[in-house]
Amino acid sequence: MKKAVGELSLKTKDASDTRNLTLFPDVIIFADNQKLKPLMGWELKMPDVSIDDCEFISNARDKANRLGTSVFVLWNFQYVSIYIKNEDGNWNNSPTVVFDEYKEILNSRSAVQANQQFWKKQLYDVLSYLNQAFLEEKFQVVPIEFNISNYVETITEKLTPITTDFIINNGGNRLKEYIKYWVKTEKAELESINKINTPEKFAESYAKNIIIKWINRFIFAHLLREENNDINDLLVRFSNDANINLLAESLNLIVKTTDFYTIFHVGEFEMILPQEVVENFNEFNLYLANCDFAEVGSSFTSEILENMVDVAKRELMGLYTTPQGLAKYLVSITLDNYEGDFADLTVGSGTIAKFLMNKISENRTVEYAHEHIWVADKYSYPLQIANLAITSRESTHLKNIVFQSDAFDIFSGNEIYIVNPSTGENEKLTIPKFNCIISNLPFISSNNRINGNENISKLLERYDIDNRSDLYQLLILKYKDLLMECKGARIGVITSNSWFKTQKNYRSFYKLLSKIFDVEFIITSNVGKWFSNADIVTSILVLKNKDSENENRVKFIGLNKNPSKCSDDEIDSLICKTIYGESSTELSVQEYSHAEIIDYIDLGLSIEALFDNNQWIQLVLSKLICMNKIFDSSRGVRTGADKIFIMDSMKVDSEYSYPILKNLNHIDSYMINNVKDYYFYTKASISAMKSQVHEKTIEYIYSIENSEWARSRKLKRGLDWYKADQAPQYADFATSINPEQRFFWVQFENPTAVNQRSIAFRLKGKYVIDRDLIHALLNSFVSLFLLMSSGFGRGLGVTDLTKDGIGQSYFLNPDILEDSSKNKILEKWSVVRDKRITDIFQQLNDTDWIELNYIILEAYGLPKEVYESVKFSIESLLNRRLSVKQES
Repeated sequence: MKKAVGELSLKTKDASDTRNLTLFPDVIIFADNQKLKPLMGWELKMPDVSIDDCEFISNARDKANRLGTSVFVLWNFQYVSIYIKNEDGNWNNSPTVVFDEYKEILNSRSAVQANQQFWKKQLYDVLSYLNQAFLEEKFQVVPIEFNISNYVETITEKLTPITTDFIINNGGNRLKEYIKYWVKTEKAELESINKINTPEKFAESYAKNIIIKWINRFIFAHLLREENNDINDLLVRFSNDANINLLAESLNLIVKTTDFYTIFHVGEFEMILPQEVVENFNEFNLYLANCDFAEVGSSFTSEILENMVDVAKRELMGLYTTPQGLAKYLVSITLDNYEGDFADLTVGSGTIAKFLMNKISENRTVEYAHEHIWVADKYSYPLQIANLAITSRESTHLKNIVFQSDAFDIFSGNEIYIVNPSTGENEKLTIPKFNCIISNLPFISSNNRINGNENISKLLERYDIDNRSDLYQLLILKYKDLLMECKGARIGVITSNSWFKTQKNYRSFYKLLSKIFDVEFIITSNVGKWFSNADIVTSILVLKNKDSENENRVKFIGLNKNPSKCSDDEIDSLICKTIYGESSTELSVQEYSHAEIIDYIDLGLSIEALFDNNQWIQLVLSKLICMNKIFDSSRGVRTGADKIFIMDSMKVDSEYSYPILKNLNHIDSYMINNVKDYYFYTKASISAMKSQVHEKTIEYIYSIENSEWARSRKLKRGLDWYKADQAPQYADFATSINPEQRFFWVQFENPTAVNQRSIAFRLKGKYVIDRDLIHALLNSFVSLFLLMSSGFGRGLGVTDLTKDGIGQSYFLNPDILEDSSKNKILEKWSVVRDKRITDIFQQLNDTDWIELNYIILEAYGLPKEVYESVKFSIESLLNRRLSVKQES
């Protein structure tokens, strides 16, 4: 035990002595002279406070947890209680040891003053005991660099509720309106905000952001104070006056001579804080001021910065932060050389930019990396974290090219200004074309995209793409304009897998990409999600400029390991095998020419089906027919309010009541003779119903007119609220729109209405005679694979199917079968059809189902071996989709 620091919270002028509100113990003992390795905290009281006082113990324990230490000491002069964590790392309810030799003497304040020799002797004995316990390794030091994230988290946890309450009760209207805007724009860009839906939640989310930003400013400022007198002066001044407004002014002046704008700049409302929080900030400031950072090495600073970034990502950026292993993998498989300029223009937490910085620094120099890596984001929210992520001890004197801009507004030739910290001058930089752009693109669907940027409109028009395209698709097209026109130039991005789907008329994002790029890699996970907390399945795209001299072949790679959970050696192996297209236990590789991919898309398959070996499809191509040639189709009925319009008994007059299949969730038979629910549909006015004496219907309407659903309908439809949105959609056959493991087609004895969770297919005239045969062929494994391949996997393990996707997909053609073959199929189908519907995995191993599929294959002149190939394709595809529900 080398040094001690005490009374941090009482050094501020006019600070109140509210000891239970402080962040740190009354005394902190360190194991080193630089005070970078705290050992323990002591809480001090006089004998009039019981050594067993619950608040006394609780406060000391909380502060020990904040410091990360495994021992704390309570001293009220009469007793000394020492608490040491047990072997399980938990605190015991009772002290490990108690010193009470002078308890009868030191029993009052006056006795303490009169008997200094006794408590000094007791103090010596306690310190001797603690020193011996330390030598015996009953507790360890907690170096600041490894525990800084704990400081940030626990301080944030303590101060966020106080700040939230202050904002709610004392924040002005402008602040509250700004917070709502901030949550719905900046916060929504980086994290799901579904649960941030009340003023209290808005305030809490904003308060946490502000607290962490201030904590980060203090830590970073103290790391720089030895090299920057202005920063040191403002920290000293704040320690004396605790004036947060003056500190903010000083920091906003500092950014004019350093390039750490995104770290130090204080926004308009960020000083609106309760005084208690400001005093806690100063206590933390004083704690850091006692730490000697003058001689620390680069590894110390790196640990501090990495821990700061990690906790900020956890606390502020939630679901969509790029895991470190995934960032390393993406950067390594995308980079082709280390010359030129590089960018991440949707930088988020800066994880990708950090690995890009490391890679260029290792292969060129740190100086070169900082001159040639450009980092931007639309919002200021993540830029503080990103700036910290790409900063190291060696680079604090180098400029970080970090700037705020919507990626759609970035053009080569535009000018930005960055302060060069080595000169203090504001440098004008011209945005170049980039050799490599690597990003984790925002997971924002067209439904949530905020339109209005004219540059987005220009891209939509230029590439003739659907206005409903997701934001990441448009960003990839934007990146093309920023890419150098050379062979080695590449784009590597993490995206949602929603682009896998084949749209109406066989439109596909792949077709557009392949016109302007050579697609090098399309990568997905075979074993769960890369972003475990997000209901989004992701993929990686690596694109390069088109090479007219060589035919491009696209590698579809399925990773059998999650890069984020791999060791460095395992990631290096994944990187190597990805680049060289080597299949192994770690990853699967399928390679296709551009023409082959187009053929599969024009068969109605989604891109997702191409991650497996489906060469057997070539054998059956001539045996298939497009669904649209045999069926008319529609999505099931959209009622507008199922609670009103779908009922479990006939509650309205028969003229307005239609039998309907509500969903297929509990259907276990392939033939449906009757359904249990009814659909209320009418175009008639109330007066017309009265004139026709349809009293049952009128009574029902009046009985529900004040219900929650009726009130909602009235706001949208006015007096027509009781009229459902759509006429009944009838089906001869139906299948589910979001199946998980049960893939099947049901047939109705009579045409029946179905709800929107199903897709209705109606036979065209000439095929009605073969309805039973068609039912069998639809449920064959070849046809079911083509059905499931027309959709793509969602984050909850279900398959996303659409009416258009199924309608333009293919199945086995009944027209080319001989009558004898039809009869054999129907004979076996009559047996299989009566079996209970099970999940597809059970069906694949069911003897009757296998025999039916053998008969079907034989009828089309296909070898039995095709069955095993189809089975493998189905199992591989669905196991990949279902794996997202497992922890990878």
